[in-house]
Amino acid sequence: MIVLYYVHLGSGSLTVLTVFFSARADKKSRLYRLFCQGGVDPRFPANPADNSSNAIMSFFRDRVGGALGLVRVKALVMGLFAVYLVVSLVGLTQLEEGLERKRLARYDSYSAVFFDLEDSYFRDYPYRISVRVRQVERWPNWHNEYCNKRMRVFSCNWFAIC
Repeated sequence: MIVLYYVHLGSGSLTVLTVFFSARADKKSRLYRLFCQGGVDPRFPANPADNSSNAIMSFFRDRVGGALGLVRVKALVMGLFAVYLVVSLVGLTQLEEGLERKRLARYDSYSAVFFDLEDSYFRDYPYRISVRVRQVERWPNWHNEYCNKRMRVFSCNWFAIC
């Protein structure tokens, strides 16, 4: 907000010096003209000193703008864009899911070694489910037996390691 206040007063946001229009800044130093001059004087909007085009704008207006009107150049631009789309779609299909957790830790951290070991041992079945039901003395004996029987059935199933 402070920057906008200074710009509204006619000061530059970088140097907080008063910004003169190009026609009135000709007696200032070269550095001042490089960093602090600019804009169009609202009292004289048609002043050619304030409205002069720089070299890059003139080049793109005269040379590149005219070339973009040619059919061959339009076809070239569309072809390059199509190649860009194809390459990006091929790259998108080659993405692999996941994040290497060892890259989140520093190279000398003990957690990097842990992540490597965990990946080597648990890569095939990474999400192990552990269920523990402890016997509670307040439960009736038949309930404890039922829980133990269910746990044996679940743990000796085809998808679990017995």
